[in-house]
Amino acid sequence: MGKKKSKSNILKNFFRGIFILLIVSIGVTASAGTWFYSSLSSLNKGSKSKSTKEVDISEPVNILFYGMDNVPGSGASRTDTIMVVHYDPETKHTTMVSLPRDTRIPKDVYKPKVIGKTAKLTEVHYDSQLNSDIDTARDDLINTVEEFFGIDNINYYVSVDYEGFSSIIDVLGGIDIVPIYNMKYYDPVDGLKIDFDKDVEYHLDGEDALKFVRWRKNNQGSSSETDGSDLGRIENQRYFINCLMKQLTSASGLVKIPSLVTETTKYINTDLDADKIIAYAKAVLKAGEDNLTSATLEGTTETIDGFDYFVYDASKNREIIGILNNKVIEDRSNLTVNIINSSGINGLAGNLKTKLSDNFGYSSETINTTTGDSLVTESYVIVNSATSINDINSLGEEIGISNISQEATENDIDITIVIGQDFEYDSTEN
Repeated sequence: MGKKKSKSNILKNFFRGIFILLIVSIGVTASAGTWFYSSLSSLNKGSKSKSTKEVDISEPVNILFYGMDNVPGSGASRTDTIMVVHYDPETKHTTMVSLPRDTRIPKDVYKPKVIGKTAKLTEVHYDSQLNSDIDTARDDLINTVEEFFGIDNINYYVSVDYEGFSSIIDVLGGIDIVPIYNMKYYDPVDGLKIDFDKDVEYHLDGEDALKFVRWRKNNQGSSSETDGSDLGRIENQRYFINCLMKQLTSASGLVKIPSLVTETTKYINTDLDADKIIAYAKAVLKAGEDNLTSATLEGTTETIDGFDYFVYDASKNREIIGILNNKVIEDRSNLTVNIINSSGINGLAGNLKTKLSDNFGYSSETINTTTGDSLVTESYVIVNSATSINDINSLGEEIGISNISQEATENDIDITIVIGQDFEYDSTEN
């Protein structure tokens, strides 16, 4: 049996293709001088976000990319594609992290503040725009991404309006493609009809190309060789991007890049200025593809209250979030921990154990919990000086106790945590 491609790898290839396509386009046309600079300057028509934190070109940067798909008749847009691109000028490395659109966002983090609502990440922009405006929707999306995933700073944003997709393909003169699936779908409500046969060559104009990338499943009774999940659509989109890149980098495609840049700028908003766009693009090109890494956040797909969600697993994403936050994440899985509850409140030791194992990579099998013999007023932590822990500050943030000392101990326990009466535990962290 052949090895099945994972959803993670498919997503990595898809987003890698999009990003490389953008960077190559900028790099190829950068030599056009004043015209090109003027074109890029027109991208900087997005208002300055209240939620981004601008950085100098010499500092590490996080840029939030998101594609907006208008919901017909609503006047608002969902975010169909969401990605954080991190560039470190010291290492010359670029990391692209895709955020699954179906990520379950709990109501206490959901920034549009729709009362009692737990929703998907893709709905943040839509709900906020419905209740306010597009600038507030952008800021709510940025704030939600930062708070829920634990990303310290989003420095800039780039938004792409999918309405321009069709016209961009038309500027290229269409695209030649041979579908890898039978694609048969009809929606009588909005009149959408998708009808492509597998292994048949098509020349798609912009309108048909948009149908091609939006397809996910067939109507009942029409086999497509996929399970109808996002997996099939993602692989189909990855295949489309690969075909597009081949066509764009051909001799006939290269001469159309200036027209492509002109058309693309109509549908992109950003708070990056032209100087920084060119500087980042040149830096990424010069570093080469070997210094380009793509990743998708890990978690599980679950059906909750009748809705399909991606449930984010913070403990499995500590390393990638650490990269976005410019932090080296130390391995906690082998640390032995003894939690002593001396607060007089039952359950705090167990709650802290769950928090550490679920969110910070500790192993629940190496965490012991006990009740103290007497009450203690102030919480404290003792770190065995024989352990390999270097980042004491991060340790304090994880545990929620700032009173930490490092000393030689008589036992082999790496970390001893004493929960006192001043300990504050947020039950929503679980």
